[in-house]
Order: sequence, then C-alpha cells, then structure tokens
Amino acid sequence: MENSSTVIDLILLGMTDNPQLGILLFGVFLIVYIVTVLGNLGLVVLIRVSPCLHTPMYFFLSNLSFLDVCFSSVTIPETLANLLSKLQAVSLLACVTQMGLSIIFASAECNILASMAYDHYTAICHPLLYHITMSRVRHLELVAGCYLGGLVNMVSVTTSITQLSFCQPHVLPHFCDNPLLLTLACSDHWVTQILIVGCGGFTLITSIMVILVSCLSVLMTILRIPSASGRQKAFSTCASHLTAVGLYYGTTMYTYLQPSQRGSQAGNQMVSVFYAMVIPVLNPLIYSLRNQEVKVALQKILKKNEEIKAKRRESDQYQTTSWGKTCSGPMGAGNASELSEFFLVGFTNELQLQPILLALFFLIYAVTVVGNLGLLVLIVVSSRLHTPMYFFFSNLSFIDFCYSSITIPKMLMGFFSGCQTISFSGCVVQTSCFVIFAVTEFFLLASMAYDHYVAIFSPLLYRIIMFPRFCLQLVAASYAVGLMNTVLLTNTAFHLTFCKSHVITHYFCDISPLLKLSCSDTQVLQLLLFVVVLMCLCP
Repeated sequence: MENSSTVIDLILLGMTDNPQLGILLFGVFLIVYIVTVLGNLGLVVLIRVSPCLHTPMYFFLSNLSFLDVCFSSVTIPETLANLLSKLQAVSLLACVTQMGLSIIFASAECNILASMAYDHYTAICHPLLYHITMSRVRHLELVAGCYLGGLVNMVSVTTSITQLSFCQPHVLPHFCDNPLLLTLACSDHWVTQILIVGCGGFTLITSIMVILVSCLSVLMTILRIPSASGRQKAFSTCASHLTAVGLYYGTTMYTYLQPSQRGSQAGNQMVSVFYAMVIPVLNPLIYSLRNQEVKVALQKILKKNEEIKAKRRESDQYQTTSWGKTCSGPMGAGNASELSEFFLVGFTNELQLQPILLALFFLIYAVTVVGNLGLLVLIVVSSRLHTPMYFFFSNLSFIDFCYSSITIPKMLMGFFSGCQTISFSGCVVQTSCFVIFAVTEFFLLASMAYDHYVAIFSPLLYRIIMFPRFCLQLVAASYAVGLMNTVLLTNTAFHLTFCKSHVITHYFCDISPLLKLSCSDTQVLQLLLFVVVLMCLCP
C-alpha cells in the first residue's frame, strides 16, 4: 500500500492502442471541441448583443453555454493529448484538480437546468407575477446558488479522495474522474463512495424533482391554453429543455450513481465521452434550432446592417465636415479630453463581405483560444512539461490569448451589432493592453532564446542557471517592461489634441492610427515609439 501523498504520476491510457484509430479520433474530437466552443460562445455573444434576449431564461441559457465550454475544456484537451502519445503521465494534484473542476461544472449544470425549469414554470403558470418573481436579484441569486452548490460538492469529494491510499499500478483508462480514481484505491473508500453517491444523488434528485414538478405543472397549464399557437410555443420551449435534461441526467446518473463500477470499461468510457464531449455540442443546437426567439434575434442583427451602412455614411460625412470646421476655427484644436468616442472604420463596408469576415475571424479567434488555452492546460497538468522552456511557453500562450482577446471580440461585436464606435476610455484601455502584451511578448521571446542558448551551450549548468526563481524573475521583468512602456506611451499619446477627425482607419485603437488624428506636435511621441520598437527588437 502506498499513500496518495507519495504518488508522483498517474498514467492515462487514452481511448485506444491503435495509432491509426487514435489519429482518426483526434481529428473527430478536435472538430467536436471547436464546434462546442464556437456554438456555445456564439450563443453567449448573441444573447449579450440582442436586447430582446435580455430575459432570465436566456440569462440561464448563457450560463449553461458557459458551463458547457468550461466542462469541455477541462477534459477534451487532455484527451487530445493522450491520443497523440502512447502513455500520458499526469500528477495526482493535476488529476484531482481536473476531477474537482469537472464536479463543479457538472453540479452547477444540473442546478442551472433545474433553475431553467423553474423559470419556465413561473413564465407559463404565473405570467402576471413573472417579472416580480424572476426579478434580476432573484435570477442572480439562483445562478450564484448553482455555482455554490457545485463548489460544495467539489470540496467534499476531493477532500475525501486526497485522504485515500493508492496501490500500483497508477493507471487510468482515460481522463481523471472520481469513479475511475476510486478503482486505484487500496484503502477502504466506502466513506468516499458514500460522499460521491450522496453529493451526486442529492444534486440529481433535488434538481430532477424541481424539473418534474415544474414540467407537470406546465403541462397541465398548457392543456388549458385556448390558443393553438400559444400551446405550440409552450410545448416547443419545454421540449427543448426536456431533451437537454434527458440526455444530461441519463448519462450522469449512469456514471456517478452506480454503487460500484459494474459496467464494462468500454461501456463506462463511451458514456463518459458522451456526457463530456457530445452533450456540450448538442445544447446550443437544441436551444437555438428549436427556439424561434433566437432565430428572430439573429435575423434582426443581420438585417440591421442595411440601416447601419446608411447611417455610417451620413455619420462619416457629418463628422468630417464638423471636425474640419473645428480645425479651421480660432482655437485650431479640440482637446482629447473633450472626445466622447472614436469611430473604427474596420475592414469593409460591403455587406456581402461582412458575414464572411465574421465567420472567418470568429473561427480564427476560436482556434486561438482553444489552441493557446489547451496548450496552457496541457503544460499545467503534464508533469513532464514542468521545465523552464514550457514555463515560458505557457506564458507566451497566455499572452497570445490576451493579445487577441483585447481586439477580436470588439471587432466581432461590431459585425454583430453594426456599431463600430469605441469610447475614449475604452480606446485608452485597449491601446494600453495592446502595448503591454506586445512589448511583453518581445521580451518573453528573448527569454526563451536565452533558455535555448543555455540548454544547448551549457547543458551541465542548465539547472543551476535556469532555476525556478530566475525563470520567474525573467517573466516578471518582461511584464514589468511591458507595463512601463504602456504607461509611457499611452500617457503621452492621450495628452495630444485631436482635431482632424475622430475616425480611426483601423479595426482597433493603436498609437500609429491615433498619430494621424492629432493636430498637435507628435515628434516626442514618435521618438518614444521609435525607441520602444528599437528596444523590443534589440533583445
């Protein structure tokens, strides 16, 4: 018997031993993961930018989509890594962390589904009291309670599992999950088993009871609705919800409420894959394809482009004339602090190209997020990658994720809503973030080059030179230099006066386009910008 505190690594066998089948499964699961992220994040963005979807029901639905993205991101990247390697080692701490996050998101999703059922019940059975019962405070409290319930379950189960002893071999069939981890325990784990069944059973039974009572009440009310269209709308809403509930609860109960792992390994593996990968990609399809309000909201956003194009042309003409008069006035300049917003020209005004660009940039952003966050998670959970080189690499992935997140989402929302304006303070924040991540990435790449130099030319002294504290100092210095340059450049840039126009010929705020709008002396800022660029290139 070996205590769990002494276990260094667990071995994840993966889905198959066949290399050809592994490559095929890798492609399938990667496509499923990308579609999951695109579908759920797309639904969240649609709900966010559509005022007609700002209701409690769609607030719950946006949280459900967020949980599906998180739940998939906890398991699928690790599964993809396993498919590309014969054996994948993972530390016990990383395994317990993955398991704990899965418990939080799975429990919270059960509670969210119950909250959505209660929302349907209130909307259909008590429509006159709906806005009072489902006030903003109430649905925020419900969502907070859903996450809190998941956190309580996670703490209870993971605390108990970490007290167990594990015997050799430390081999798991696929990703870390509490029923699978219990099979490795050689100490008495009946208390842990009771906790898993108790926490999972309480969450499932209470949420199922809420759903059943709500659906029965809704059904009885629907049958009394005289309007055929009203009955059809109510049935459609409930059918979508019951479909999602049936798929999710069926697989979850099979996995977590068995007294022991009586099923075959292949059967348990297939069920785990289904609830971890397939259900998250189905939820946005279930709630959007059968939901007329979502379709109407999407159509309204797409139709807005016609009106916005005409308004944009009028706005451009008016702003050019107005700001031109300001330049020729006696003052000759308008202070930047008087500006309320800038107008971003973007890529094109052609309506035919905008849906294509929206899809293209959305796909690029999704791949960027999935790739960099997946790589970051892989480096964190894989003990073999806990080296200075991959520590720098994980920071580079984090910076790339942040770098794209400060520009692309704003551009995508502009495609959705047609609004390409950005406030003065928003422009300051976007420019500051852009500079800090750009400069930091230059110096981080220089640190990685130095790490390669030491590893190749001084391999015997590598662990002495590149010890953890020094690596942390290099990364901290990179961020510090980026912050220092941000303060210097943005403070100088936004103290200029802007009088030519407030139309930025770019799709995000940057210092170079801002220089073209200034009517004051920009030589100091240009010199600072040249020095910063030179300093970034020199390392």
